[in-house]
Order: sequence, then structure tokens, then C-alpha cells
Amino acid sequence: MSGIHERFLEERRAGRFVVPSCEGCGRTHWHPRSHCPACGSTSIALVEPSLPAHVYSYTVNHRPRKTGGADGGDQTSTAMVGYVELDDGIRILTNLERIDPHHAIGTAVRPEPRRVGEETLFVFVPASDS
Repeated sequence: MSGIHERFLEERRAGRFVVPSCEGCGRTHWHPRSHCPACGSTSIALVEPSLPAHVYSYTVNHRPRKTGGADGGDQTSTAMVGYVELDDGIRILTNLERIDPHHAIGTAVRPEPRRVGEETLFVFVPASDS
């Protein structure tokens, strides 16, 4: 794993949401990588993005699952997944929580850390949920 990936994971474990920024041309990008996709520079910093982000696009996944109950019934679990757009134009595919699917597009959102085992991941929730 490259140095930028290690630093990114350290920031994430600490609960800080950061994005890569090229020190050569100043552009931010997603996903973390060892070089800038715009200019090729390998001088990459991690910066906190300007927030809030906004929901750009989304879908709600409905997945049936067996409950194993005596009635043999099934339940449906749902997950909202979408792209959020940061002020600088980068879009990130992420899980969305507590967002009304009927009014999702354009909703101001912020990252919120979630512990999953030993890792910290980020979901996006309404910016008004503080």
C-alpha cells in the first residue's frame, strides 16, 4: 500500500473525513491514489473538504432476506446509495442515511463516521442532523 493510502486510512480511523489534493496543480480528486489524475504529480496531501456536500444522484436498493421465522415470511432490507458532490466538484459514491428519498436530490449532507469491526467508514447524513 502506498504512503497516501496509509495516511488516508489513519485519518479515517481517527474519524476525520479527508480527500486527496494535488500540491502541484491544487486540484482535489477521489479516490486516494499515489498520483494526481490531472497533472501526474506524486505530491499529494490530504485535506478536509469544504462542507456541506449535496446529494447528486441516488438509488434505494430493496433486498429480500429470509427471516427463518415459523411463518416462513420474508422481510425486505433497504439501503440508500448515491453520489454526493463536494463544492470542488468531486463526486463520491457512498451510503446515505436518514434522507427522504422523495426529496433527496440537492439535499445538503455531511460525512458521519461508522465503526465496522476495526475499521471506520463514512456514510452521509443530512447536514441539519448535528
